Amino acid sequence: MSAKGASISSVAVSELLLMYNAGRTTANYYVPVLSTMHLMSSLGSSKLDHPFSKRLTDRIVFDFGNDFDPIIEFGSNAITKVVNGKNIDILRQSIRSLEKGQQRNIRENFNFLLANEIHCVSLTPAIVEDAYQLLWDFRNSGHNLKAAFRNSWNDILILATARSRGGHLMSDDSELNRFAASSLQDLGGVNGLVEITLDAPAKRTPRKQSRESKGYTNRGWRAHFDKAG
Repeated sequence: MSAKGASISSVAVSELLLMYNAGRTTANYYVPVLSTMHLMSSLGSSKLDHPFSKRLTDRIVFDFGNDFDPIIEFGSNAITKVVNGKNIDILRQSIRSLEKGQQRNIRENFNFLLANEIHCVSLTPAIVEDAYQLLWDFRNSGHNLKAAFRNSWNDILILATARSRGGHLMSDDSELNRFAASSLQDLGGVNGLVEITLDAPAKRTPRKQSRESKGYTNRGWRAHFDKAG
C-alpha cells in the first residue's frame, strides 16, 4: 500500500520524529507555535543547548485518575502545522540541541513525510474523548497494556484519530489488531501488515456497549488542552 497522500496522526509523527522520551511530562524537544514575529524573536534569544522552551508549544494534559499517572502531549498542533506547512526551518531549530545522528534521522523522516505529501492530523477534544472510551473498552475486554503505558495510549490515540476520519489504518501491533477485530470493523492483510477499515463517526456501526461503557467518566479521566504561552 502506497503512503502517497496518506493522513497521519500527530502522535505518529511525534514518534517518527523522535519527540518522545522516557518521561511522561517532558519531551526530547519542543516545536513552537508562535507568530512569525514572536518566532524570530525567540530564535534570536534562545540558547543553543535549549532552542525552545516547553512554554512555547501547545500541550494536552491527560489525566487518568488513580488508574495511571498523568501524561503530557506536547506540540500536537505545532507539529501538525510544521508538517502540513512543510516548514523544515522551524524543525531544524527545534532539534538543534540533539545528537547529530538523531537530527539526521529526524530530517530524513520529515523529508519522507514531505516527499509523500502526507497530511498530519492533530488531536482534538472529540478524538481524545473517543480515545478514552477505546482505552476503557480495551482495558475491560481483557487486552494487555504494554509495560510502558504511554506506548499503549499512543496506539489508542492513533486509532481514535483514524476512526475520526474513516478509511483505513495500517497496523502491525498484534494486540491492537485483536482489539480492532473484536470491537471495531473489518480487518484485511496487506504486505505483512493488518489493514483496519474504520467508519467515520457519522456512519459508524454501533459497537456493543456494556452498562458501564462510559465508566471512565466516573474515574477522573479527563484531558486539558493548553495553548502556548
